[in-house]
Amino acid sequence: VIQHRPKRISPTHNFTSVTASNRDGFIYHDDQTYSNGDLTLEIVFLNPHGASQTEMIDEIFDVSGYVDFVPYYDESHTYKVMVEKAPEYSNTRNMQRAVTFELSLSVYPFKYLASALDTIKVAQAITLVNPTKYIAKPVIKLFGTGNKTLTINEAQYQINSISGSVEVDSKKLELIGAGELMGL
Repeated sequence: VIQHRPKRISPTHNFTSVTASNRDGFIYHDDQTYSNGDLTLEIVFLNPHGASQTEMIDEIFDVSGYVDFVPYYDESHTYKVMVEKAPEYSNTRNMQRAVTFELSLSVYPFKYLASALDTIKVAQAITLVNPTKYIAKPVIKLFGTGNKTLTINEAQYQINSISGSVEVDSKKLELIGAGELMGL
């Protein structure tokens, strides 16, 4: 159980500052990227009588890379988080059954709509609308055969020779599966 709603540190917009000899102050260059945010969770669990579950907890959070995280206070979004350091336990002796630990997470700068992870089956043209003010760069998986045109953020992509399924990652600008992507 998470004991307290954690403070959410928003991602920081990255920029580079430069000084110029003929100018007062800094000149800022927008790097067009964001840094990860930080999130610390304080979690409590009950140990069974005469047993310790700290090793099991350590194994659960011994992961590499980003994992999906859906917090109870924002269930409509999925966050990508990475464990920054192993759980830090407190009160393991004086409160033998209730054990508290702190978990430090690094949060990817963007969150994802949970509804966007749903599968939508269509037989004709469809428009997917981004309900947020942020630019969407979706991963779209298409099933079928033949040639198709996909429009993302007003850019058209012709996908030829689809055979079975093809996945278009508009952030990485890559195509995975049987097909040829034209227009990148």
